[in-house]
Amino acid sequence: MKKFDLNAGALAPVDSERSLKLAPSQGEIPPDLQGTLYRNGPNPFGGRFEGNTMLDWWPAPGMVHAFKFSPEDECPIEYSNRWLRTPAHSRHLGLPEAANVPETNPNVSLLDFNDEIMALGEGVAPLHINHSLSQADKPSLEGSLLSGMTAHPKVDPQSGDLVWFFATPASEHIKYGVVNASGQSVVEASYSLPQPVFMHDFAITQSKSILFDLNVVLDTDLALAGDPFPISWDQNKAARLGFLPRVGGSIDWLEIEPCFLQHVANCFEIDERSLVLDAVRYPYFLKRCERTGNLLDNPLGTLWRYEIDLRSRRVKEYPLMQGSVEFPQINPSRTGRVNRFVYMAEQERDDEIRGVVKLDTQTGRQVRHWVESGDQNSEPIFVSCGRDVEDDGYILLLVYRAATDTSELRILDAQRVDGEPIATVPIPYRVPAGFHGLWVHGGY
Repeated sequence: MKKFDLNAGALAPVDSERSLKLAPSQGEIPPDLQGTLYRNGPNPFGGRFEGNTMLDWWPAPGMVHAFKFSPEDECPIEYSNRWLRTPAHSRHLGLPEAANVPETNPNVSLLDFNDEIMALGEGVAPLHINHSLSQADKPSLEGSLLSGMTAHPKVDPQSGDLVWFFATPASEHIKYGVVNASGQSVVEASYSLPQPVFMHDFAITQSKSILFDLNVVLDTDLALAGDPFPISWDQNKAARLGFLPRVGGSIDWLEIEPCFLQHVANCFEIDERSLVLDAVRYPYFLKRCERTGNLLDNPLGTLWRYEIDLRSRRVKEYPLMQGSVEFPQINPSRTGRVNRFVYMAEQERDDEIRGVVKLDTQTGRQVRHWVESGDQNSEPIFVSCGRDVEDDGYILLLVYRAATDTSELRILDAQRVDGEPIATVPIPYRVPAGFHGLWVHGGY
């Protein structure tokens, strides 16, 4: 696997917690942007990574960055960053341990559900955080998801249901569940797979959930050797998509070409028995050299479309666009429903995420926001204006500026991402490259 300098440039962690007020250097904050942008990611204590590969980056202690918008103020954005207040992290920081908090490190993503903001990780217990990021607690939810779930649950925009799964390469069993908008567990089920797999994301439609049984699996030799990441690519395994009713029941599996689906853009129904799934696809992932056993460099991802006919049991699959992308985002009100636009971070190289592309999936038209060479950007976060036009909103983008080793927050018009930013907010410090973000109207 390729080595990176994790302590330089956009990946470099910070060594302290800060709070400060920010104001635009160009443009003005739109008056309807009232809420908080959160961003989660790994950041070791002391501000330095010990290793130099992605496997050293991924498991580091989680740090959340928050940008609270108050457009009417003279300094309209309040910024703060905090390490997650887990028991272990609090002890390390010399802080009192919050009661009723599980030992966890949810450093991947964030969820807004049931009037709570939760930090989520890869199959670990979620953590409830508040706006100041100084407190943490066990979320007030029901069900076994509190012991661990995916970093990418889905919230149905109409029913408010939270749909989740939990899969681990240590077990061939998948847990699946639904929590209603009041936080009550209404579905819990367990399913068995032929072998343990690594499943990072999944998809929902209005009535179905789609699970991924793909080619990154438990490597028993690595597990017996005590490897902290005992997973690797298996080209000979059958790759499958599994379709089950939202309310639980049997899974209908259909085979696809071998791959790994990292992040889902969306999935929607054409009719009761036909669906469309759009996701970032890798032709292989975490593949090892047959001679040395060392991990090979991962290829770059492509936005891929699956047209699924459950009647004929056929799947048509093809790339939706040329070029390499990651972190696909849509208007969240279209989750599980027909959508037209997808916003993605472009990735020309495996050590650089630079630029944003907006794809019109109906026409194939692409428009881009350019980020200067040497700089890097985060996942684009879509914020709706609340009107019934799919791309009527804003794109919030954190950009690392290499020349000054600082960052800036750009606010783009989602309908014209190739235009000048509506506003640019300089941040006098570096906001390290992380994983996923979340916009919350109003914040908590």
